[in-house]
Amino acid sequence: MRKRPPTGWLPTLFVFLALVALGCGDDGGIPPGPVDAGRDATETDVTEPDASEPDAGCPPGSYPDGGVCVLEGSCQNNPCGEHGTCDDSSGSAVCTCAEGWAGATCASCDAAGGYHDDGAGGCTTDPCVPDPCMSPDRVCDGSSGTAKCVCKPGTHEERGVCVEDKTCLPTTCSGHGSCDDEGGEPVCTCDVGWSGSACDACDDAGGYHSDGNGGCTTDPCLPNPCVAPHASVCTVEAGSPVCGCDPGYHEENGACVIDEVCTPSTCSGHGTCAVEGGHVVCTCDDGFAGASCDTCDTAGGYHDDGNGGCTADPCLPNPCVMPNKTVCAGEGASYVCSCDPGYHDDGSGGCTDDPCTPNFCLVMNQACEVVGGMPQCYTPMCDDQNPCTVDTVVGGSCQHTPLANGTACQTSLCIVDQACQAGVCAGGSPRVCDDGNVCTDDACDLSAGCVATNDDTNVPDDGFACTVDACAGGLASHTTSNAACDDGAWCTGAEVCAPLQSGADAEGCVHVNVPQKPVSISPCVSYGACDEATQSFPMVLASPGSSCNDGISCTSGDVCDVQGACKGTPSAGCDGGACATTHPGTGNVDIPVGVVSGKITLGGAPLPATNNDYDGADIFLVARDTKAAHAIGGYSYQYQSPGVYVLSANTYGGKVVAGVYDVLYRRGWGSAGNTVSRTLPAATHVNGYRMLATGVVVGTGQSTLDVNIPVANVSGTITLAGAPLPGTNNDYDGADIFLVAKDTGAAHALGGYSYQYQSAGVYVLSANTYGGKVVAGVYDVLYRRGWGSAGNSVSRTLPAATHVNGYRLLATNVTLSAGANTLNVDIPVASVSGTITLAGAALPATNNDYDGADIFLVAKDTKAAHAIGGYSYQYQSPGVYVLSANTYGGKVPAGTYDVLYRRGWGSAGNSVSRTLPAATHVNGYRVLATDVTLSAGANTLDVNIPVASVSGTITLAGAALPATNNDYDGADIFLVAKDTKAAHAIGGYSYQYQSPGVYVLSANTYGGKVPAGVYDVLYRRGWGSAGNSVSRTLPAATHVNGYRLLATNITLTEGTNTLDVNIPVASVSGTITLAGAALPATNNDYDGADIFLVAKDTGAAHAIGGYSYQYQSPGVYVLSANTYGGKVPAGVYDVLYRRGWGSAGNTVSRTLPAATHVNGYRLLATNVTLSAGANTLHVDIPVSLVGGTITLAGAALPGTNNDYDGADIFLVAKDTEAAHAIGGYSYQYQSPGVYVLSPNTYGGKVPSGTYDVLYRRGWGSSGNTVSRTLPAATHVNGYRLLDRCMTTP
Repeated sequence: MRKRPPTGWLPTLFVFLALVALGCGDDGGIPPGPVDAGRDATETDVTEPDASEPDAGCPPGSYPDGGVCVLEGSCQNNPCGEHGTCDDSSGSAVCTCAEGWAGATCASCDAAGGYHDDGAGGCTTDPCVPDPCMSPDRVCDGSSGTAKCVCKPGTHEERGVCVEDKTCLPTTCSGHGSCDDEGGEPVCTCDVGWSGSACDACDDAGGYHSDGNGGCTTDPCLPNPCVAPHASVCTVEAGSPVCGCDPGYHEENGACVIDEVCTPSTCSGHGTCAVEGGHVVCTCDDGFAGASCDTCDTAGGYHDDGNGGCTADPCLPNPCVMPNKTVCAGEGASYVCSCDPGYHDDGSGGCTDDPCTPNFCLVMNQACEVVGGMPQCYTPMCDDQNPCTVDTVVGGSCQHTPLANGTACQTSLCIVDQACQAGVCAGGSPRVCDDGNVCTDDACDLSAGCVATNDDTNVPDDGFACTVDACAGGLASHTTSNAACDDGAWCTGAEVCAPLQSGADAEGCVHVNVPQKPVSISPCVSYGACDEATQSFPMVLASPGSSCNDGISCTSGDVCDVQGACKGTPSAGCDGGACATTHPGTGNVDIPVGVVSGKITLGGAPLPATNNDYDGADIFLVARDTKAAHAIGGYSYQYQSPGVYVLSANTYGGKVVAGVYDVLYRRGWGSAGNTVSRTLPAATHVNGYRMLATGVVVGTGQSTLDVNIPVANVSGTITLAGAPLPGTNNDYDGADIFLVAKDTGAAHALGGYSYQYQSAGVYVLSANTYGGKVVAGVYDVLYRRGWGSAGNSVSRTLPAATHVNGYRLLATNVTLSAGANTLNVDIPVASVSGTITLAGAALPATNNDYDGADIFLVAKDTKAAHAIGGYSYQYQSPGVYVLSANTYGGKVPAGTYDVLYRRGWGSAGNSVSRTLPAATHVNGYRVLATDVTLSAGANTLDVNIPVASVSGTITLAGAALPATNNDYDGADIFLVAKDTKAAHAIGGYSYQYQSPGVYVLSANTYGGKVPAGVYDVLYRRGWGSAGNSVSRTLPAATHVNGYRLLATNITLTEGTNTLDVNIPVASVSGTITLAGAALPATNNDYDGADIFLVAKDTGAAHAIGGYSYQYQSPGVYVLSANTYGGKVPAGVYDVLYRRGWGSAGNTVSRTLPAATHVNGYRLLATNVTLSAGANTLHVDIPVSLVGGTITLAGAALPGTNNDYDGADIFLVAKDTEAAHAIGGYSYQYQSPGVYVLSPNTYGGKVPSGTYDVLYRRGWGSSGNTVSRTLPAATHVNGYRLLDRCMTTP
């Protein structure tokens, strides 16, 4: 038999495991033992059996044959050992092996099934059994299916050596506990069932042991101790494992034997077979009994049915034998016989097939006859054709009884009013026939009565001359003839025959579509009387130079031009902005309309008649007051044939609200990035986003606006640092050149340079990648490489790089004229190197983590932050990181920059995390130097990071902070850098839990380090960045919410700085009135209004309460008490009123004229100083009722429309710019295609003050654009100020 491995066997176990995995060894027998590495390789650990011994090396019951063990013929000597079950029922012994075992005698591990020797006499699939890891610092991990020696929990590998964890790692607590390294050393808190410093052992003291699968359990059945053949079911009884038989086996005489099985004949085919306790048991079907279900259940009332079955039916076998009466029906234990099919009861106890026996018609005073084999009752026909007798059947005979004398009767359809006399119908008079239809001739027919015969020769005159009257098929028609009404005149409209219409004359004629005099949209145009000769209303133009009103509030000197348009001279107010003066408003609103037409030319020539695609260009009129781009059409092409598109007609022109506009050209532009795609030199059309004209006055009436698109062709050469571009490169990347329009800021792509693949690692300069066409005008030349729009940053260019990353203007105010232009571009390259120092000293050589800091060069022209490196650290050993080399310096485009320091900064909120006083490095987002000129060539730029240490005391309202609080919340203090506006956290104060409801002031929460420089001191508590708002502080609160500057322009020098901070607290109380009166005591809902104090320094809106209502009864809400007042940091504020306001769009919903409360978003007072201590602040909400009439181009609004759409009017507050809805006009459905003007849609209430009057129709907030209004449209789209600086009544 196999020897146990000698001492020192582990090194050779790996060889053994590999041989097992490869299938080495004997054929399913015992594999060879491992070789002891300490002995001669010729020695072996296996004691070879003596071949002369008949059973040498084989288990009892088997013998060796040809190197393998062969079973004997019987199971007497248990040849299958303890790992198999023997069966010799076939005449030869056969072993069925337990799982994991194999071979004829189940004496070897099942290698094919993935099992190997576990080193303890068993078989396993666990690659970590036996343990192959020799190092005491490592444990085996078999989770991947192969054995790996990994560092023990609580340690990790560094350069091949297992070292103790100094911080919590995923393996520190073996995945069986939580780790805490706050004390400088990791400490594990083990999950239930685990113990040990690394939670890598089962909790023996708690009753846990290994479950055999890497876990811990208290289950005595894990791992399974039941290994006897067919007895592997483990259960727990009284805390101990008890082994039971496997499914399919049962216990007999102390052994588990296979269960009996059910066969088709087990229950004689009359029951259900089941195995219970390993034995078959029959459950008989209804009617059967016996252990094998082979007899009838007589006790249950069953008997033999005569066909081999059992039944409880008394009709089986059939007891009914009378002729024609053999149908049996059971009634309980008895039965009843009835007639066979086709027979019925004859009334005498027998059965018959005669349908009329017995005769059931007698009871109905009828006789029976057989019809089609079925009985049928019938009544004899007794009608004597005499209307004066009653005919009846009595006993099957007819009886005729005369009617009373005088009974009405009739002997002919053409005689009426006859009567019975002695049983005879007599007397009467002839029938008169008249159906009232002029188109029929009426007569009486003896057989049919009155008959109307159509006569189409009859004429049904309706009395109207314009109708043609005729009969057809007995129907009268009156066909209208418009020709009979036509008077041949244009000015009277069309005449139609409509006799039934209101207004028809005696002949039935009505005048429709009578031409109406056009409504002039210009005060310079009127129309004369209708002229039959020209079929029009002649236009009458006012004399050029005549005084008029163009409807534009910001123009003056309005006069009529030769086209009939009224135009004035724009003033500065046409661009919107602050009010120089104000004027009272009337509430009336007129929407002045200008009609624009003209021609578009390209490069001074007509537009090409054909194109190779649909694309043309768009023209917009950009309002000077709202900056909204009003679409006025443009030009485009439509498909004619493959590759040929023809110029579309009537695509330019339309209506706009009269006003002052800039003319915008747009083609190939994208709003994301405000960029224009490149136009190749050979292209016909030019991409662009440029203003073609500015300050264009579109007055009321017709205006001609011709548009020319000037085209500049640009070509030239790009050089790098004064030299030609490199002919080859190691990748595709070159750079892009843009022309940035001075008017729109749009970056027009002009190409650049790039490389194309030639061979591995070699890319050659691409040709013809620079130049093209743009709209003529003035541009800045922009260079772009390695730039990202998110953060406006440029990645670092290493010192050895050939090309330079950058986002810089290479030239400014370059005028590109129509025609050919040469624009050579040189990319000047500045190489930057130097030394970074921290607080005037060399950077620390080591650190406790990777983090250093970043240095950026911020371009003065584009504000793009160009990364120039910085400093960082790299891992050396646990807790030791060494300063990395060559991390500062590189290349940038030559120019002027600010030097920016960045560490611990977050772009969201522009904030810097706190640097603790003991920290070595300092977090910050500061400019270290400004206006640094980096020339082409080599530049030395040494950077020092000045460090200011800040400490001090925080007081609240001049007193020490309260020692205790009822929650955690304190407040934060930030130092806001004057250069970058970044808020540098410097701590604050907070509280920590001591006991329920008691929190004590935390120590050492204020102070730290920042880069030296000038700061404002910011206080923050209860502030939300969304809306820049501060929640209300109740009057009784100890601490005060706020977002205020406590000090400004504080210089913090290098070294130690003391900065004491006091939080001044102003208590505010007062009364709110509405339109000078007390607030209504009741309301119909909850809604009141909010009052905010808007800080003059931060713009943050500090909630100070307001007023609201609370439910009392249905429809009645009473004014809530104590909802106004509270505390804020002392300082200067504006008082803001808010009701019905939405932040999306900065809009206020309409307040109806009858409403009690007024919606608004207005400043009720400005520059209010609230001192520390008590302050009284009374607030009155002034209310103005605005109403009037809306006119369109000076005329009343149309009474009908073809859809719902009207327009909206807003009053835009001059202080908050919030648009207060004041209604407008709209239409409501009346009938298909007809919508009538809705009443009472304009007017309402607003807080009193100064407003601009805004008109809005067809406007979209995305892009601030207005859709085109076609020239023939009735209503005009627009987003314009109709009046400025209007004070409410």
